[in-house]
Amino acid sequence: MIQVKVNQLTIPNKITINGHAESGPYGQDIVCAAVSVLYSQLEQYLSDADVADDGKQVHINVRTLDEGDKRLLTAFTGTVEQLSMQYPKNVTLTSGD
Repeated sequence: MIQVKVNQLTIPNKITINGHAESGPYGQDIVCAAVSVLYSQLEQYLSDADVADDGKQVHINVRTLDEGDKRLLTAFTGTVEQLSMQYPKNVTLTSGD
């Protein structure tokens, strides 16, 4: 199961992603692919963030939060929430510190 944890839209904003969806064979897992695309988008487009990815767990620490970053994080969180509703055995989303 992929576990995504996002704190509120404040600074510092921390996002943690770990696990694997296990909804299909390796390389064919559409749920894992969806979360990976969302993560890649965050990594690429956040204006000021530190990203640590060891292949098993991702930590994103957002240092500044402009209006574009807020929209990007809202879209990320909303889409992960939709995935968690559609695939509750494969994705969870939690928020808080």
